[in-house]
Amino acid sequence: MLLTDYIDSVYGTARGNRTRFLKDNPDILPQELSRWLKAGLKIRPETGEIYKPVSRRVSIPSAVAAGAGVFLSDDLRERVASLAIAQNVTTDAMLNYLWRSCTGELSEQNDLFRLTYALETAKDMSWNYRLLSDREWSGRYALALNAGVNGIYLSRTNLDVAFDDNGRQTNPLTARLTGNVAGVMKLFNRCGWQAKPESGSSLPYQYSLMARQGVSGKD
Repeated sequence: MLLTDYIDSVYGTARGNRTRFLKDNPDILPQELSRWLKAGLKIRPETGEIYKPVSRRVSIPSAVAAGAGVFLSDDLRERVASLAIAQNVTTDAMLNYLWRSCTGELSEQNDLFRLTYALETAKDMSWNYRLLSDREWSGRYALALNAGVNGIYLSRTNLDVAFDDNGRQTNPLTARLTGNVAGVMKLFNRCGWQAKPESGSSLPYQYSLMARQGVSGKD
């Protein structure tokens, strides 16, 4: 992702966000950061690596693309398998998701894919993402949230009925967002989703997540 988008997402869009970024990275000079932003450099949130995108691509046969997992190291293959288990999908399905997210146009994907992409991107930027059980979602044993922690919380029951078999949103989806909400709302928007505060909710951090019209083949 673009370094400027990363700074907006992690440090907010208000004035002074670059100063806060520099404070956390004292080895980077202000003029150096300015050059990077002007050049449109990107960052890999999972490693912190800043790089200049290559403007050319090579042609990859579809058969190679389908079997992209064979090029993974043992460590990466284990990480993909663990991620697949956590998301309750097969390793092949997770590899396909990762491949499509890296090579496809995000706006062409279905609602569920784009939401998953947004959530995984948020996790890469150190956001806390959790699927809550009914017991954790409401009632006397509901999970207590910290407004100062960057967090995204969804109800597992709600998520299970929010999409049809084609990955289209068919029912309302509620999320609880804490921390730098403005930053994660911007991330959702880039992924074709909107997060709006729920009117009448007693919780200040409860939001409705809605797939934007006109994205992913919606009528």
